[in-house]
Amino acid sequence: MLEKNLAALRKLQPALAKQVEEITLSGKTQLFVGPNGDINLAYEEIALHRMADPIGEAKEVFDATMPEDSRDQDSIIFIFGLGVGYLLRRAYVSSEVQMIIYEPYLEVIRQTLEVIDFSQEFASKRISIVTSLEQIPLILSQQYLMGDNLRITALPAYEEKEAEMYLNVLDEIKSGLHSNIISQNTALVMMESFTRSSLENLPVFIQYPDAMFLHDHCKNVPGVVVSAGPSLDRPGVLETLKKYQDNMVIACVGQAAKALDKAQITPDFVNLIEVQNITHQLENVSFIPDTNFVVLPQTYQDVFEYPAKRILISYASQDPLTHWLSAAWDKSLFGYNHHGTVSITALIHLMKMGCNPIFLLGQDLAYPEGKMYAQNSVYAGKRFYTDENGDKQLEWENLDEFYGVFFKDDEELERKKKQFWGRLTEIKGWHGEKLETDIAYDAFRKAFETIKRNRSEFNLVNCSEGGAYIEGYEHLPFSEAVEKYAVSESHPKAALEALLNERYVVEKPYSETYQKVYDQYNQDRQDLDTLLVLAEKGLKEVKKALKELKKDEAFSIPLGERLQKMSELDQELVALTAKNALINCYIRRDMFKFTKDYGRKMILEDTESLEGDIEALKENLEGTKLLYKAVQKGAKGLINTLDPVFKDFPAHKKEEPTQTTKDKKLKVQLQNC
Repeated sequence: MLEKNLAALRKLQPALAKQVEEITLSGKTQLFVGPNGDINLAYEEIALHRMADPIGEAKEVFDATMPEDSRDQDSIIFIFGLGVGYLLRRAYVSSEVQMIIYEPYLEVIRQTLEVIDFSQEFASKRISIVTSLEQIPLILSQQYLMGDNLRITALPAYEEKEAEMYLNVLDEIKSGLHSNIISQNTALVMMESFTRSSLENLPVFIQYPDAMFLHDHCKNVPGVVVSAGPSLDRPGVLETLKKYQDNMVIACVGQAAKALDKAQITPDFVNLIEVQNITHQLENVSFIPDTNFVVLPQTYQDVFEYPAKRILISYASQDPLTHWLSAAWDKSLFGYNHHGTVSITALIHLMKMGCNPIFLLGQDLAYPEGKMYAQNSVYAGKRFYTDENGDKQLEWENLDEFYGVFFKDDEELERKKKQFWGRLTEIKGWHGEKLETDIAYDAFRKAFETIKRNRSEFNLVNCSEGGAYIEGYEHLPFSEAVEKYAVSESHPKAALEALLNERYVVEKPYSETYQKVYDQYNQDRQDLDTLLVLAEKGLKEVKKALKELKKDEAFSIPLGERLQKMSELDQELVALTAKNALINCYIRRDMFKFTKDYGRKMILEDTESLEGDIEALKENLEGTKLLYKAVQKGAKGLINTLDPVFKDFPAHKKEEPTQTTKDKKLKVQLQNC
């Protein structure tokens, strides 16, 4: 039985199958037969199912969790505890829901697979099993689509035996769910605008080098990431940073620039990734001519006009533009995974440079005493508090700035406030105390923890005293941390400046780099025209097929020929869209809708299998029509973005003489005179 189950498990979850296969039973689990003859399982001498009628228990739990109207493929049930799988099987046979089972004990899985045949269930794409808290956000990112009906339950024995663990599970689900919603919102709502902003910025940012040339050039040099959390105001923090600013590499986020300027500290790098207008973060900051900006291609265009000493480009990982430019230049661009927060971009930037240790300042990721930002940061004085009536209040001079929108009326403002209060959650603080934070900040905290788990060779020190506790990081006051790691013995500035002077090169207009991008545009432009033609043909064919089905309500030979023609057309469309990294940004929203409305129903289904099911065939065709329309709309949208950018972006343009060349010519003319 074990090998049969493992064979099914290996196909979809090979890592878990390997773990289960290699586990050695320690005697903590015991299989036994209950009074009604049902198999039961105990862990550490506690039965994991009801002694009498465990099958009835599973039915009761499932019925209470998943009402009749929520048992379709758009629902997910998260189950804490596998036991011997009674609840898993009940959910599998009684619904079409996606299932995520969290079983913390590998021995329980091993014992269960030795006696119960789950090969059919494990072969289904509907079931995923996770065995650690860290896997929960990842599995949610793979399974959850916005709008899904997610229901959470636990086997009663697990809920009672592991009450604290269950709370941690719920926290991970909440955090992972929020991260996933942010990610999907970004992909659906922002991906197109991010790409459009990047392309519009292309003639500007393409001249600047990416930050890769700094990689590994500051090995074992202390680094510090400065954020704008309220812990930056703690006595001695900025004074210590000022004292040792020449002994470490300093990367600050835009929100903290004013606070550093006030303290007379000049960072080596200012990281700016936001698409919206963030120039107020830089207004009247005196050190800008002496520092280097690290920006994303889609960073607000006016930022590029600030007189920074240098501008470096930080390409985002998995970003379609990064892949597109990599193809155009025929080279790999390193992608910085910023997880939605500029502080992580700064941290990864220093890690890739080789900085070690790295200290975090102002990275509170929480609201200690309701404070949100440091006093001298751009958003100074923002906080929330509980008034004498017990009501929570926001203290903010411009609340619309906080939300990034301008409110139409007071009603909308109040709705936004309620959303803010609803997003608050409690986390562990730096000293072990409980702190309130936003669920987005909590997701960022987990991202910091993931970075440390994946790169354990780095000494990462959280010096944001009073903020969130970040698992895996050292927690030391900044003054103690610089002493422990002998920061005073490091002198990196001269070497870093020499490297920047030597390797930093700004491209001339219409150089070979420009030429390659222009060539890529011309190639893509032809593909987009072809996509428009194919999508138009596809729409005509699918409309005719639907019309024929409506008329005859039967599968005919002409209809089969039409479907075959559409299948061939689909292959061309797939091939062209797969090689065009940018068009996917413009069809992401429609693809999401397709996956949501049709994808789970149509997995591995082809037209031949639908010949006997006219309704299913109609549904398949409706989904196909949606895809054709998406490609058509996406191709037009991308053309409308690309053409204006490249209209005055010729492949070859005679380079205008530089001012230096003109001066030389003028000098020669004067000498001749």
